[in-house]
Amino acid sequence: MDWTAIVEAVAIPLGGVGTVAWYGYTKLVARLGVVEQKQGAFELFAARNYVTSHALETAISNFNESVKAIFSKLEKIDEKIDKKADKA
Repeated sequence: MDWTAIVEAVAIPLGGVGTVAWYGYTKLVARLGVVEQKQGAFELFAARNYVTSHALETAISNFNESVKAIFSKLEKIDEKIDKKADKA
């Protein structure tokens, strides 16, 4: 067997493996590009739609104040009803 036959026996299969590996690599890079685009779109969505902790604390505080005001009014109504019941 001469050297040319040995080189051909090794080089041709290695070329085929290299071609398949390169094809897989390019497909992987393309898919990673799509994933990066989707991640960027999600990060933008999250930044637009999710509230910050400060805004959430402010909203909860305002809600608590409203609930306290409602209970205060209910207590006043209860006291007025008790006074009317005592008179009767």
